[in-house]
Amino acid sequence: MEKKNKVNYKISVKELVNYTMLTGDIDSRFTTNASAMDGIRLHKKLQKKAGDNYKSEVSLSCTEEYKDFSLFIQGRADGIITEKLSKEEYKITIDEIKTTKRPLESITEEKPSHNAQAKCYGYIYALQNQISQINIRVTYCHVITEEIKIFEETYKFEQLEEFFKELTRAFEKILKFRNSWHKLRNNSLQALEFPFPEYRKNQREMAVTVYKTLKNKNTIYLQAPTGIGKTISTIFPSLKYMGCEDSEKIFYLTSKTTIRKVAQDTVDLISQNGAKVKYLMLTAKDKMCFMEKTNCIPQYCPYAKGYFDRRQKALEEILNKENKLSKEIIDVYARLHTICPFEFQLDIAMEADIIICDYNYLFDPNVALKRLFGGEIVQNNYIFLVDEAHNLPERAREMHSAQLEEANIKELRKLFKNTDKEVEGALKKLASFINRLNRAYLTDQESKEQKESCIESEIPERVIEELRKFNKSIEEYLLENNQDEKSEKLTSLYFDILRFQKAAEMFDDSYLVYMEKNPNFKLKLYCLDSSDKIKSSISQGTSTVFFSATLIPSDYFTSLLGYTEENHIASFDSPFDPKNRKILIAADVSTKYRNRHYSYEKVADYIEGMISARKGNYMIFFPSYKYMNTVYELYSEKYMDSKEEIKDCELFRQKGDMSEDEREAFLLRFEENPEKTHIGFCVMGGVFSEGIDLKGERLIGVAIVGVGLPQVCLEREIINRYFREKKDKGFEYAYTYPGINKVLQSSGRLIRTVEDKGVILLIDERYMEVNYQRLLPRDWYPCRRIHLKNIGHELEEFWQNNN
Repeated sequence: MEKKNKVNYKISVKELVNYTMLTGDIDSRFTTNASAMDGIRLHKKLQKKAGDNYKSEVSLSCTEEYKDFSLFIQGRADGIITEKLSKEEYKITIDEIKTTKRPLESITEEKPSHNAQAKCYGYIYALQNQISQINIRVTYCHVITEEIKIFEETYKFEQLEEFFKELTRAFEKILKFRNSWHKLRNNSLQALEFPFPEYRKNQREMAVTVYKTLKNKNTIYLQAPTGIGKTISTIFPSLKYMGCEDSEKIFYLTSKTTIRKVAQDTVDLISQNGAKVKYLMLTAKDKMCFMEKTNCIPQYCPYAKGYFDRRQKALEEILNKENKLSKEIIDVYARLHTICPFEFQLDIAMEADIIICDYNYLFDPNVALKRLFGGEIVQNNYIFLVDEAHNLPERAREMHSAQLEEANIKELRKLFKNTDKEVEGALKKLASFINRLNRAYLTDQESKEQKESCIESEIPERVIEELRKFNKSIEEYLLENNQDEKSEKLTSLYFDILRFQKAAEMFDDSYLVYMEKNPNFKLKLYCLDSSDKIKSSISQGTSTVFFSATLIPSDYFTSLLGYTEENHIASFDSPFDPKNRKILIAADVSTKYRNRHYSYEKVADYIEGMISARKGNYMIFFPSYKYMNTVYELYSEKYMDSKEEIKDCELFRQKGDMSEDEREAFLLRFEENPEKTHIGFCVMGGVFSEGIDLKGERLIGVAIVGVGLPQVCLEREIINRYFREKKDKGFEYAYTYPGINKVLQSSGRLIRTVEDKGVILLIDERYMEVNYQRLLPRDWYPCRRIHLKNIGHELEEFWQNNN
């Protein structure tokens, strides 16, 4: 009975070895380690050649028991070789395969960590099969020559047991800390009360729904409007569940830095109310780095030199003293111990209870946290809270796509001209191959005229082979030259090609290939439906909550987010009084591209009609920068510059490449109780249409110009074609649904609290069409159709009733 109540911790063999044996420097230079794809390819090739007595990819596990907890250790041995020596005698060999680019003659002994992994597998296999001695082999395979070098030694079971116990004893210290902390954490979470005197309308129902989802180890898609308090309504029940069920980690994932800050502030609040949790907001490397240039090599960076020798002491100190693991706090300890702050935060993540981070740390196959996801442990006791989930389908589509651009190759050829013959020759061969692709696919064979683009269902022949050959031909140069600008750019191309190869390995019927010349040749493996990849990512945890204010229409988003019949969908009504908001439709304007020229002045007139009704702060959202700038100039000329008196109004607009300081300055103009009217011209889908919170008088009106349709382009047309064939909803998936989502997000900047009051003006004739009206939230009705003659009266009446 005592054993049943123990907490069971899990770790992979590789993690155990790295934790106890990793020493030395961080060195992110191009190294002699083979790429993952080369490693997989050669592993399979060697395993296939090994013969019938070679059993590959053997899962092994054992449990180490302690007084208050147990440790489940698992992994996969590359190979187990069984040779029959006599009727009753067998020779068993554990084979650990490592691929390398180093010359084999320079490898005089196996790397200690490689040998340690094989010895761990040998111990577990010998323990399970009662074997008194076993052979441990490390096989090095050169990625280019495919020659091998083998190191092999025989160990008695007692030797392997002593080695294994030494590793686990070294890890026992962190387990004791973890076990003690989890008891303290869980007790605090079980006693935790909701941090506000009362729930908002529908907020308790949402929190209960989340808790039940976690308890049933399920996935749910929540449509939760602005104002319900989505952040606290997902984090609070997740913490309560963690306290009762001892969940290992909660991941709060989103695409916006501002929203990550809201999540951190929410956990701050809950912690002040008694929750003892260690929480970390992951920050990008370039923002964490102490050095002038992010160059992670020991010769340049003192924080990289000896990192693994000093990290353990730093980890113990920060974990014993701090619960809030913010960038600022990590910086203090990293400087104190002279260690890399970025790598330090990744090590801290192993022990954090809540990790607040960008989508890519889970969903991007190229940058996902390898130490937490995708290892030998298939499913962890993780909870995934995916905020602003309407953004994930587009983000995931790009994460799983890859492209190569001729322009990058041209630039590198100029840099390497007359400097390195081998690299210049390799680039020339790659450029020639790109030209052959161009002639084969983008040149009409009869007329010889150039086509702008073409779409294929299969990757063109020899592409992957030629790319692999190119990468192999530049590896020796990158090993010896990795600090100047041209080497950095060559390294970037090298990794772009690896990303391309990885996408090629995932290539299936959810992908298409396109090539275009505009003006340079581009080849892209385009992932059109990443739902299966999203499903695979979240399968690494026990429960997932996708939530957003704008999962409309639900069948569109759920289909792109990996929905299955076992999952659930829920939606909640807005907690706000509809009397506080006026929704108007100006249906006598067509913003369709062919009619856009005729709409500019009327749009300007409607903006004037809206802002003239009451002094205050307004945001006007446009479908593009071009449209915005045209109306901006026209409005300025007609309503700002042409009048003799000084207009009590300030007009400003979003720029395409605003820095963080410029964005902050833009938002600061929307001040509480303004002395004059402020009008901010913005672009739908831009930085000001999501994730900003202008409460009270900081925003009293929003105008939406158009229905948000993305501009027609090759990629949109590819999506159109793909979903027309798959779901008979091509235009909807490519244009209508993404467009209306941008409309809803932009309008969501208004009415952030129960006290807020304001106006939403929708300018486009299509808002009166049934196909669009059914996509608008049900609490938007009734809304009023207006024209220029009565907009003033409608708004005057609204503001009189809401003073």
